[in-house]
Amino acid sequence: MLTVILVYALTIVAYLLVLTQLEILESNAIAMTFGFNVFPVLFWLMPAFVACSTIGNLNNGILLFPRFMMAGARQGHLPNVFSLLNVNYLTLIFNLFVSFLILSTASTYLLMQYMSYIGVIVNITSISTLIRRRLSHPDLPRQFRLLLVFPVFYWVIALLLLIFPLYAQPWTKFSTLVLIFSGTPVYLLLIYPKTPLPILKKLEKNVAHFCQKCVNALPEEYEKRFYFEDEKNPKGQENSAFKDEKGDLGELCLNNVQTIS
Repeated sequence: MLTVILVYALTIVAYLLVLTQLEILESNAIAMTFGFNVFPVLFWLMPAFVACSTIGNLNNGILLFPRFMMAGARQGHLPNVFSLLNVNYLTLIFNLFVSFLILSTASTYLLMQYMSYIGVIVNITSISTLIRRRLSHPDLPRQFRLLLVFPVFYWVIALLLLIFPLYAQPWTKFSTLVLIFSGTPVYLLLIYPKTPLPILKKLEKNVAHFCQKCVNALPEEYEKRFYFEDEKNPKGQENSAFKDEKGDLGELCLNNVQTIS
């Protein structure tokens, strides 16, 4: 970790030593501008190095956020449809379609701005939860302990990253906030009440049933029941429902769509 911090710090120092203030302000990609000034012949290496630097974080985000949605759906914080697993591959197939829908936007740059700002909001919320838990339950056993000053410092930096872009690009960031809070009515009407309105509950069930049939998916407990080994199945073998030539698996999926509710 210390090595990573040192490399990033030296990179920033190199940018400040080579580039002028005007070049930094006008550049859309500082690494590219730095490459043009220092390595005019090999400037194309800079995008490759930047891609290698960010691919790990990108892969982490690809794997992490769908599982956030699944965990939230299992705990009742999101509609149950986000917890569906494909019966063949045990993947979050519905969340994958939602990701494709998000990627269908016309502007990739605008999508990056939206996602980066949403990531800052998620970080602030997560760190706020951590700080509150440390203050309210200081004696809880923890495998890893860190001085509270570090998460507080991180929270302050994240808060600045939330406020300054809102001032510099108010329309884009305000649109991001509108997109985030557009889910509030769904939460207040379907998730928060212990007894939602019958018509809304029926609508949620119908949507969930339709999605189950479209993507051939079941809730997690049914995936475990019919896929993983049990006392009748030897280790590593699938349940016979997955091997029936008459398509009993499809019938199972259709017959049990009501279980999601």
